[in-house]
Amino acid sequence: YDLSGNGNDGVYYGATYQAPSTGNCQVGGCMSFNGVDEYVDLGDVSGIEGVSTLTVSAWFRTNDVLNEAGGGGQRIVWKGHTTGGTDSNFSMRLTGAKIRAGFQTSASVGVTSTTTFVDDTWYHAVMVYDGSNVILYINGVEEARAPQTGNIRDGAADLRIGSRQDNL
Repeated sequence: YDLSGNGNDGVYYGATYQAPSTGNCQVGGCMSFNGVDEYVDLGDVSGIEGVSTLTVSAWFRTNDVLNEAGGGGQRIVWKGHTTGGTDSNFSMRLTGAKIRAGFQTSASVGVTSTTTFVDDTWYHAVMVYDGSNVILYINGVEEARAPQTGNIRDGAADLRIGSRQDNL
């Protein structure tokens, strides 16, 4: 549930909520995904399209770091790619044991982590678009930066955790 009060509650599709009392979560409660077809869909979240700055943060842990989940890596958070369409706003995914993150303005700019991720370890990934650069932090350390300008593309695709719009 959206704790910000903005009403951006997600709908679970197979994903399982785990309470803090389970001891399986890094901070508070967490979601568990099977890496195939489970995700949370937040819909076409308002207030994050067409903006000139945005920060996206996620705690994650995997038990199959090299699972490419249908090609293109394991989706951590994704806003874009409707089936047959070109809508794209931003994405963060685990591919080849690295994080690939990026934002779409008039051009698509992505960065890749230097950390090689291992199974059964918690990581905190933060991708930032500050209006001048795309920056990726892993566990509080800046790992990648690339220049980018313009407003984040305004696409109609849903924001998802654990999948992209076309379920790939």
